[in-house]
Amino acid sequence: ITISRNKWKHHAEIQTDLEPQLPLVQGSQNDINQILLTLIVNASQAIEEVLEKDSDERGVIRLTTRMRDGMVEIQVTDSGSGIPDEIKDRIFDPFFTTREVGCGSGQGLALARRIIVEKYRGNIYFDSRVGEGTTFVIQIPLNGNGGPYEKTDSLCG
Repeated sequence: ITISRNKWKHHAEIQTDLEPQLPLVQGSQNDINQILLTLIVNASQAIEEVLEKDSDERGVIRLTTRMRDGMVEIQVTDSGSGIPDEIKDRIFDPFFTTREVGCGSGQGLALARRIIVEKYRGNIYFDSRVGEGTTFVIQIPLNGNGGPYEKTDSLCG
């Protein structure tokens, strides 16, 4: 949240609802930080798209953590523009971006999916409604619940 503040501070507020007693999961703190940074920046950009220039109106980015079905679940919800139906199937494709040239590489969500699904044997998916916003959900299994893990460098909770 702190690292991304300059991206959202003028047009959004961040709300958190973090479960205080989450168990540790095996994984890299750097991986999770990078994925959350990607999701927060994307959420901020989606909010910025719907706000009028010079408006005092602000959107909301909400981060939530929970234990659900033997997995640690992280949700990032925004009040932005939402994802149109015609591109929902491509959102995790490498090099796919809706941003102007020079404003996005199309690698953030592809990398997030690869790390969560392939490395941590978890899930990442989204629910989106055009004009209402999007929620990305990350589910990371507790050690052993999702299958074998690749080598990781730390525990994070």
